[in-house]
Amino acid sequence: MKIVVTVGMPGSGKSSHAKSIGKKYGFPQLETGNVLLKEMREKNIEITSDNIKKYTGEMKKISDSYFTKRLIEIVKAEHKDKPLVFLSGMRAPSEIQLLRKEFGGDNVLVVAFLASRYSRFKRISQPKEGFDFVGESIRDSEKEVEEKKKEDQLLTKKDELVKKDEKALYDLLRLNQYVDNPIGLVMISNYRDIFINVEPRIKSSLNIEGVEFKSYSLQEMKDILMERCKHAFRSGVLQEGVIHICANHAVNKSGDVRVGLECLRRAARICEEEGSDKITVNHVKKVLKGVGPVKLNLMKENLEGVKKNIVELLSGEKQITSTELYRKYVKKFGKMSRQAFRKHVKHLEDIGMLRVKMDRKETRGRKYFISLVKRKVFK
Repeated sequence: MKIVVTVGMPGSGKSSHAKSIGKKYGFPQLETGNVLLKEMREKNIEITSDNIKKYTGEMKKISDSYFTKRLIEIVKAEHKDKPLVFLSGMRAPSEIQLLRKEFGGDNVLVVAFLASRYSRFKRISQPKEGFDFVGESIRDSEKEVEEKKKEDQLLTKKDELVKKDEKALYDLLRLNQYVDNPIGLVMISNYRDIFINVEPRIKSSLNIEGVEFKSYSLQEMKDILMERCKHAFRSGVLQEGVIHICANHAVNKSGDVRVGLECLRRAARICEEEGSDKITVNHVKKVLKGVGPVKLNLMKENLEGVKKNIVELLSGEKQITSTELYRKYVKKFGKMSRQAFRKHVKHLEDIGMLRVKMDRKETRGRKYFISLVKRKVFK
């Protein structure tokens, strides 16, 4: 008898594949979860997430491999004449060792199922008939996931938090006064001097310890892209020199790995359209001009309201005076005070979206010329 143990994250497809193959060839498919539910029903225990956790904990006190031992008993009693049995639900190496001890090391095979987080959540969020205790526990936490997303959005925009709303940062630093467990902040910025203009009370509360991550060297960029390519392409698909050109372009475009990945993606698309069996240097050269810094595009996508409108107006201008920009804004989007408008422009300059240059050549005073930053440069 062969024992095939399927392992993987919830929703990875391990049980579905085992059931499909088992049904076609007549191989049994047993799960520790089904053993658990059967025992609870026999003991008239209501099937709920809390009760499942409680019962599982009680059985684990008897033995860490309690449910695996129960599966072994079932296999020997009911399926000993079968040439192959699928088992799932094992989570520890000790459980695999137990199976190999009972059925022989060469007779126990472990098959791992890998699936993206998106695919797994999509499957789990569509429950089938019966009680899906894994799905329920995940669906119960959907609100927590959404809240976490909001927190991530706040903390990933730390540059804006510091430059636009210092009071929010100050309040964040006061949290330790209201919680039992101390909270520490890990903040990441593309600017070395991000805190240079913040209030002294905030600086003293932060007690900053800085760690600088230097830009990737050409060799480091090549190594990263090479590692990604191992997962994306078959061996031998890339012509020699492709990785070097993509890495060099990424290093020159603010050192963003995503630039190199985008070069590879577009080159692969051209290769596919041409029906070629290799991604060549020529394919890459065709796309280089069209692949710019990714960071600026992401920042533009996150802009809203007035700031988004200002960037939209500037996208068609090489350079424009602040007065002319204000006039165009009022004409297209409606009236706004000059003071409020200047604040929005100043914020876009602070986060590196705009470049403002002062010119004193005019006899009637200073002129400010505004333009969009084409390439992100972090200071």
